[in-house]
Amino acid sequence: MQDRAVATRHTILAAAAEVIIERGYGGASISLITAQAGVAAGAVYFHFRSKEGIAHALLDLDLLEGLPPCRGPVLQQWIDLALLLACRLDADPKVRAAPYLAALADSQDGWTSPWLTWRATVARPLYAAAHEGELQTHVQPTPSPSC
Repeated sequence: MQDRAVATRHTILAAAAEVIIERGYGGASISLITAQAGVAAGAVYFHFRSKEGIAHALLDLDLLEGLPPCRGPVLQQWIDLALLLACRLDADPKVRAAPYLAALADSQDGWTSPWLTWRATVARPLYAAAHEGELQTHVQPTPSPSC
C-alpha cells in the first residue's frame, strides 16, 4: 500500500475510534467518521466495506506495536508492555476504542472477541519469566478463572 493510502487508513481508524468513544458504536456512522477524518466517503469505502469492517480493524489491534526489543531480563518485556499499553491508552484513540468494541463482540454476529488473544499476549512474557526463574516461586502466571 502506498504511503498516502496507509496514512489515510490510519486517519480513518483514528477518527472512527474517536467517534465510537464519543457516541458509542451504535451512534457512529460513516458520515460522522468521514467528517471527523476529513475524507470523502469513497476513501472510507476504499479501505473498509462498512462500519463493521472498521470495527474489525480496530479489534485487530497489534498490542505489541511500538514495543522495543527485549533487553535484559524477560520480566522487563512484561513491564515494557504494561508501560506501552498505558501510554497508548492515554494517547491513541484506537487503543481506547478497542476494549469497548471487544466488550460488544459477544453481542455482535460474526465478531470474534480479541480478549483471549490479548490476554495471551500480555501473559506470554510472564510465562517466559517463570520459565527463566525470574518470578518468585509463589507467583503463578496462570490467570484466575474470573479473568
